[in-house]
Amino acid sequence: MIYFAFSDECGKYKKYPSDNFIRSHPFYIRATYIIKGDDWITLNRNFSNLKNKFGFSLDKEIKWSHLWTLKKRNQDFQFATTLDFINEAIGLIAKLVYIKIIITLTENTKDQYTGENALLKMHIQDTIQRIEMELQVDPNNLCVIFFDPVSNEMNKSFRNVYHDMYESGDFIKTYSHIKDSINLEYSHHSAGIQIADYIAGATNGFFREFEESTNIFNKRIKPFIRKDKTDEPLGWGIIEM
Repeated sequence: MIYFAFSDECGKYKKYPSDNFIRSHPFYIRATYIIKGDDWITLNRNFSNLKNKFGFSLDKEIKWSHLWTLKKRNQDFQFATTLDFINEAIGLIAKLVYIKIIITLTENTKDQYTGENALLKMHIQDTIQRIEMELQVDPNNLCVIFFDPVSNEMNKSFRNVYHDMYESGDFIKTYSHIKDSINLEYSHHSAGIQIADYIAGATNGFFREFEESTNIFNKRIKPFIRKDKTDEPLGWGIIEM
């Protein structure tokens, strides 16, 4: 069975953050969700239909960050409409045959000493470990992973980290259920990446205790987070580092 995984980030990280930086970016979060390859057609079609329903151009990318720009400008109607659209867009995953969400999380503090590239590697490593463990129940399972590009430097880091882990392994000796190269897919061309952006943004807002984000997280995201047999997500679908 072929699976697709879409991954995006929310928040920022610095090795030596200022107090203002921590207030603005208390968390760095990467959200990844796995679906069956056959379900992508359904997801893509339903996402386009949802944009038509809300009167958004198919070429117009609606990002989670747009919400807070609208809120700061006191554009209440546009904020409410955009929030409703994002809420329903995340809700599209509930209509799929299979969906698993993986969240990696770093809380920004004054006492962190890990460099940006090292932290990025940790987030990618924990993400693909969980994908491998999720899909290794069937030797014929294979996942293709799509990341949203960040910058030329970070994109190179994505590829290098991914390649090193794929070739050399870690405590997982062989990543036999993940395609051998990462795919960088621009969000404005990808319904999958746009929804990953919404999941990351809502999760970030949930940990920051924002009401709108908390409602979306509890209803749309929490039920699909990867869990163990006792329904515990920590270490399985939510990994803190």
